[in-house]
Amino acid sequence: DGIRDAWLRSVGVDAAGALPPVPHYIHQTWKDAFPPRELFSPRWRASLQRSNPGWGYRLWTDAENLQLVRSKYPELAAAYEGYPSPIQRADAARYAIAHQLGGFYFDLDYECFRPLAPLLTGASLVLSYKSGANFSKGASNSVFGSAARHPLWQVVFDVLLNRSRTPLLGHTAVLFSTGPAVLREALRRLLRLPPGQQISAAMLARLREALGIVVLDSSLLHPLTAEQRDLAKLHGELPASAVCTHHFVSSWVAHNSAQHADTERRRREGHRNAAVEGAGLSVRQDNAW
Repeated sequence: DGIRDAWLRSVGVDAAGALPPVPHYIHQTWKDAFPPRELFSPRWRASLQRSNPGWGYRLWTDAENLQLVRSKYPELAAAYEGYPSPIQRADAARYAIAHQLGGFYFDLDYECFRPLAPLLTGASLVLSYKSGANFSKGASNSVFGSAARHPLWQVVFDVLLNRSRTPLLGHTAVLFSTGPAVLREALRRLLRLPPGQQISAAMLARLREALGIVVLDSSLLHPLTAEQRDLAKLHGELPASAVCTHHFVSSWVAHNSAQHADTERRRREGHRNAAVEGAGLSVRQDNAW
């Protein structure tokens, strides 16, 4: 209750009134104003705006992200500028944008088919569950919506600072230090969970009632896993409930076909954690595009 009351006071909302809504605004980010067509189909970005008429839109550049962090989040600036890879800065910047302005963030490899507004009823913060067999299973940071100044983001900033010195030994270090694992840890801290305790449906219900946090079923915004994407291309099918889909470009990873093949082999042999065992994929520390 204390977190909720402090948040509502900070945005000038009566504690007895409705929680702040998610603004009808879409944010994306790239190093400059020209995402490469060979990676991200212009059709995908257009679909977000076409499916949500009347919503605002902004593509943030690396320079604008840096200015936002330096001007509004100086406590994060040293960690932000010290990250060894562009994807870590892109991760942290999306959280700062969500806190500062609110709206919906999407990775550039998202395509939408239906309006987002029906997902926002009674919500001040919307996360998407992602199914799969790897480290990123759970709440995802590739898409989310938020009211401005939502208290989850202050907890996220604390986790970022706690993990800012994580050695960049592979792609799982990014997921842990700035990626989806940061969101999950922030939820755990809001719930004051001891290490090892799982988040239950009842706990998620408490977060929804107190802070308007909604975790959507994967069928809505993550209808396919990365492992299923080739099958979807082959058959051209998505679940009827899908509002958007993720194309899993992962431009920040230096993909290695031999490592991917070895991971698939170990999955077929029954190794459930094959994707996070051993050395991770290399992370791009510059951007060829």
